[in-house]
Amino acid sequence: MRANAEIRKGVMSYSTLQKCWKAYTYAERIQLLELLKLFELGFAVDDSHLLLPCLLEHHPPADMPVPAAAALHLCKRFLFTCLPPDLFPRLISRTHRFTLSGVGGTLHSCWATGCWLQKAGHLGRISLDMHNPRKVYIDIDVWGREPFNFYSILCECLEALLWEPSYEGLQTSRQIGCPKCAAGAVFFTEESLEKRIDQGRFRFECITCDSQLDARELLGRALFRPDATPVLFCKGSCMSIGDLSLSRGGSQASSDVESKLNALLQGQKVIQQAQEDQMDATSKLQSEHFERLQRHLLTLVRISITVEHRYAP
Repeated sequence: MRANAEIRKGVMSYSTLQKCWKAYTYAERIQLLELLKLFELGFAVDDSHLLLPCLLEHHPPADMPVPAAAALHLCKRFLFTCLPPDLFPRLISRTHRFTLSGVGGTLHSCWATGCWLQKAGHLGRISLDMHNPRKVYIDIDVWGREPFNFYSILCECLEALLWEPSYEGLQTSRQIGCPKCAAGAVFFTEESLEKRIDQGRFRFECITCDSQLDARELLGRALFRPDATPVLFCKGSCMSIGDLSLSRGGSQASSDVESKLNALLQGQKVIQQAQEDQMDATSKLQSEHFERLQRHLLTLVRISITVEHRYAP
């Protein structure tokens, strides 16, 4: 059946979903559909089709877009010691407004471990690599003339997910790819960049493409947290918070400015600690209830699809 072919691709028509939920009333089907979207288990591709990321094919589409050779490239890698199975599907759902989609629900830009995105002429890609179970990572790549805004949006989507109580305690490290190399060629850890800055070796060459890079700029991208104040203080840099500024060269920065900056950062840590302390038993129970509803709803969808497939005429 064509409907089952669409289900295998992760795309389901609303008419097929209506058949799977025929045991429910119209009002109940509307509520189930809203729950699918609320829990980021699916999203609308067009007026008549729904995409369920957890049912996407594992093979990437054949007609993937190709970034322009002259486009600027930004890349950030998130490494995990273990990855919750629902995190990447939720990331696809959260970035769905930028998804490249075809007519009639034929999606040519999403698969189980990746998705191509587009915004204002800029091309983006989120991809998951699970070949090494001990070193799972998600890459965010953006190409274009001025990719910084789109890059920040996609990074913010993933960072916001990681801040949710569902993923509390999940160990994550971040790396920055060389902007001159091909995607996934060379990555720099936060530790290596911080070491270069501490030693005053700000500029260095990429071992692959021989491009001149600035450790301060790369570290700023690695430490960027959209939910926090975008401030980075490092030797020799020029960063500011409101009316506080440090001149390039750094060694002549006044102790007064440094003390104000340290006090501000310390205050931010105190606020963050206070917010974490407010996570009482009630909020944790709500988080557990949310996850339980999410699992039940996903099970319901899968059972409905299986029954429809098995007993279809």
